[in-house]
Amino acid sequence: MPNADVNGLTICYERSGPEDGPVLLLVSGMGQQLISWPPHLLEPLHRAGIGTVVFDNRDVGCSTWMDEAAPADIGAIIATLRAGGTPDYAYTIRDLADDAIGLLDHLGLERVHVLGPSMGGMIVQRMAIDHPERVASLTSVMSTTGRRGLPGATKEANAALLAVTEPGLEGYLEGRARRRAAYGSTGFAFDEEWELELARGLIERGLNPDGGSRQYAATIADGDRTEALGRLDLPALVLHGDVDNLIPLAGGEATAAAIPGARLHIVEGMGHDLPPAVCRMLADHVIDLIGVS
Repeated sequence: MPNADVNGLTICYERSGPEDGPVLLLVSGMGQQLISWPPHLLEPLHRAGIGTVVFDNRDVGCSTWMDEAAPADIGAIIATLRAGGTPDYAYTIRDLADDAIGLLDHLGLERVHVLGPSMGGMIVQRMAIDHPERVASLTSVMSTTGRRGLPGATKEANAALLAVTEPGLEGYLEGRARRRAAYGSTGFAFDEEWELELARGLIERGLNPDGGSRQYAATIADGDRTEALGRLDLPALVLHGDVDNLIPLAGGEATAAAIPGARLHIVEGMGHDLPPAVCRMLADHVIDLIGVS
């Protein structure tokens, strides 16, 4: 896969699908790699004439790992914030958004549609806020505005997210099973064959738990985007599940309420993941959104 020199970092990316139509930049969530995007989402987009760009955020996959920074101590960061202090962060959501903009510059793409789940949703929100001229439409999936006071993850979901995963395929699959039990979808079937193939690919490309901790810290550092989201003027879609125990539905509702004219789609039985049926549903909504932008 090709690499781009962006902000002094190496960003690994892949561009696929039609090249003569609209382009959708897909921005991954915490710890996810560019191969994590399911074919159940990408293929319908390509058939509809939409080209896609996917990439590894910094600190994950084949992009630059920020090894000079220590792993983030999330507990200490939260304690510092509660005490009124300012924690040290290796980087912020704004830095990750600027990486995405730098990738667009490298590709010569002036204006694209953007989609991001979870942390990726925070990044695309920040892209639209800071670089509105580069974003044609915004799709935020199972994400939130960063507003303090919104319901947070359950203890079980947070513990599953932060649990140390044993190395190797078996350890990864055990961790995935814990995460699915704690905050996965309850109303949809999964493509187990594809997920096993994905797990092998993720491990081969390289898992970076220290990077995941720093990405988590970046989500905390960005603060409340509500007021800035209220100034956006673009087609926007917010999709969220009603059984998401990691970022509860209130986060999606707050996002849709903050962005003028945003469409909110609540999916029954969807947790904090993207089963095939949800991917197809999301693709349909995005195709419709891009068609009117």
